[in-house]
Amino acid sequence: MKKLFVTILMLAMLALPGAAWAASVPVYLEGERVATGLERGGNTYLPLRTMFETVGVQVEWDEAEQKITADLPDGGVLTMKIGSEYAELVRREDKASAPDVIEHSVEQSRYTLEQRPFVSGGLTYVPLRFITETVLGYELDWREGAVWLNSPGLTYKSVEGGVYVLNLADGSLRKDGQTLGRLDLPADAGLVQYHQPGAFKVATTPAGNYLLTIDGIGSGALTFEYKLTAFIPAAGGNSATCLVRSYTNTFPEPFWQDNILWLPDDNGSVSIQDATGEISRYEGEANGLCWWTDGRFKLLGSGFDFDLFDSQKQTRVDLSAELITPEVKAEVNAFLRSVDSTPQTDEWLEQYYWGYLGHTLPSADPHPNLFFDREDNGALYFNLSCAYWLPDGSQITHKVYPLVYQLPVN
Repeated sequence: MKKLFVTILMLAMLALPGAAWAASVPVYLEGERVATGLERGGNTYLPLRTMFETVGVQVEWDEAEQKITADLPDGGVLTMKIGSEYAELVRREDKASAPDVIEHSVEQSRYTLEQRPFVSGGLTYVPLRFITETVLGYELDWREGAVWLNSPGLTYKSVEGGVYVLNLADGSLRKDGQTLGRLDLPADAGLVQYHQPGAFKVATTPAGNYLLTIDGIGSGALTFEYKLTAFIPAAGGNSATCLVRSYTNTFPEPFWQDNILWLPDDNGSVSIQDATGEISRYEGEANGLCWWTDGRFKLLGSGFDFDLFDSQKQTRVDLSAELITPEVKAEVNAFLRSVDSTPQTDEWLEQYYWGYLGHTLPSADPHPNLFFDREDNGALYFNLSCAYWLPDGSQITHKVYPLVYQLPVN
């Protein structure tokens, strides 16, 4: 049995009278026959019970209203009524997957169906294209009088040999047709619609496990970039899936500290022992992603503002304040006045320039940002990027100031 995207189970009690069927239609899912559809009036319908028992999901059935309510794995809810021309599909984005959303946002779509759900012979049937393409996002093909369905997926051919395929419907990862494991795809990542071709990669870790990365673009009120990373143990067991999103593409890459893998996540950071597969989550330890660590010190931050967390002493240092000293500001202010046709005072710059340090959304006005570069020999290296207008006011450009923070020795 295949595990796919949705499980819809339902007890059907009514039947439509007097339907004349032109033919039975074989339905194949990734090459395996899973159901037999019915053709009626030139349209094809899928049997819910037979089709979706292979995909195993729960559905509520309201006998009084003859209504199907299906909870989708991406957090959405599909409702349909027997004989009704309408179907509703609600997608939810909750605070757990989107910390910047106060509670949750709801996108609700109401569809007018040309083919209505019905019951015949004790089976409930639903319109083929609406369920497979609109709701599930399957790729649909007709060949030799049969329906062939394929789950949306991403493919990566490794230089070492082997073809990896990530099934975006059920999160399973395969190599050369063999299932390696399954990851929980974030509900609102938009992987089907907005993934970037060529941005899906799979690598093996030193211990022989699998590290998966996807770079993509999501769309909402504003377009954002995201990076999804996942750890899948080769021997089976718990996997870890992490997602970070940014409007300005500032999030850390996965990195290693000895034999520990660190993954960024919207809710904090995750460390994984490569040899044992032990997963530790740091949600809110110091309210930020982990950009670097030596085991004792952790560089944490949103991507523009950084804290140094000392896990031994349980103390935090605001590195933004430590690095952007009055002397640094004075140097930047002098430069800004030299290229600005309307020189501004230090007080004005403090409020209207430095006050927007680390502004997270794209802006038409110049503002400064702090970026982490690297650690080297006990020192953390940063770049202070100061955006400003060209002297002729034609466009915004940047001047970069390298900054260094020396780590404590005791």
